[in-house]
Amino acid sequence: MDTQAGSSRNVQTWLQEASSTTTAGTSRLDITSLFYASVLQLFKTLVRKVKTRPGAQAPDRIARYTQELTRFYLWGDGLSVLQGQLDEVLEDSPELRSNVLSLLFHLSLALLAEITQLTLLSGSESGEDASGTVTSVKLMQERVAQFLRETDASPEFLCDLDSLSDSS
Repeated sequence: MDTQAGSSRNVQTWLQEASSTTTAGTSRLDITSLFYASVLQLFKTLVRKVKTRPGAQAPDRIARYTQELTRFYLWGDGLSVLQGQLDEVLEDSPELRSNVLSLLFHLSLALLAEITQLTLLSGSESGEDASGTVTSVKLMQERVAQFLRETDASPEFLCDLDSLSDSS
């Protein structure tokens, strides 16, 4: 039990250190890297909001969100997303780039829905700390949607984009 708590602290420290060096020393970040960085920041904001939300939070929910954030960070770290290496690989495969952007887009929608729900449950003043991150992600969503419309994105994803813009 003690080891698990120490391990969790190590992961949290690692995530914090990584976020402070997000784009340091990068040569060129393309849309995939920039969108990943925005979604990562949104995910961190969600985990922080869940942990600091007034009232009792289920420890398993906090642990699950923290674990998923860690997995998402490790995925990006393993692919050197924040160093632009994933963008370089995806330049050769427009279809794969569309799929990765589509997955990040849908993840960002789910995270935004969770943050919105937490903000509504906690009261409007607690949403102010997330507003900059939310705005940044929404702007990136617009850029990604436009990028995918201009490329040969999958028809299913384009239908999803059209239904989202109809509901707005």
